[in-house]
Amino acid sequence: MEYLPGGSLERYIQENPLHDSVHHCEKEIVWHFLRDLLTGLDYLHKRNIVHLDIKPSNILVSIRPGSSVPLLKIGDFGLSRQLGSVKSSYEGFKRGDGRYLAPELLDSKVEMTTAVDIFSLGVTVYEMASDYTANEALWDDIINGRISYNKISKELKGVLGQMLCKNPEFRITAGHCLIINDKLQQLEDDDFIVDMSHLSITDDMEETSSSSSYDDEINPNVCVEESLIYEPIRRKLF
Repeated sequence: MEYLPGGSLERYIQENPLHDSVHHCEKEIVWHFLRDLLTGLDYLHKRNIVHLDIKPSNILVSIRPGSSVPLLKIGDFGLSRQLGSVKSSYEGFKRGDGRYLAPELLDSKVEMTTAVDIFSLGVTVYEMASDYTANEALWDDIINGRISYNKISKELKGVLGQMLCKNPEFRITAGHCLIINDKLQQLEDDDFIVDMSHLSITDDMEETSSSSSYDDEINPNVCVEESLIYEPIRRKLF
């Protein structure tokens, strides 16, 4: 079992506010965290796994070797599903935290896609970058286009606008965001460089095959714990 000494992102945010109240925007570390989470989701989504419960309390803080910037890892796969092995609708699924819930999850007839995780990540990043707390009122403002971006940078506003689209078909994918965003491409934290050589805009926009291999490399932004990922696959819980 992997030991992650930093606790949850939820606690980290409480102890280390990531909003720069002087310059009225997010701190630079938010971009490092965003890259970590996009990289982790891209890893999962390429393997047709939908997490279904992305939120600060399910994201864990670890040490990034050789850098003062913490490393984020996605954990808690209790609600996750693998596309192609279950009914392609949300009917009967246990839903995640309503404060981070993609709006299409409220419609049992909507086909499941990885876009649900992107919306949840968008709410998580918005909460990280601003001094707003995710709640029912904020969720309602987001899906009705009333969200305020006056406490974050123009660059992050552009990313969040693509992640928080009410229509899942218009949301950016994790891999596409890693490729096209200049800010994410230019980040430097000594030892950690995202290997995006396997990505392309064309491949990222296409539907991935339902067959996946779980014996390949381990992604540094996914909490690798056999009881959380590999054992449920063996038991065919997805």
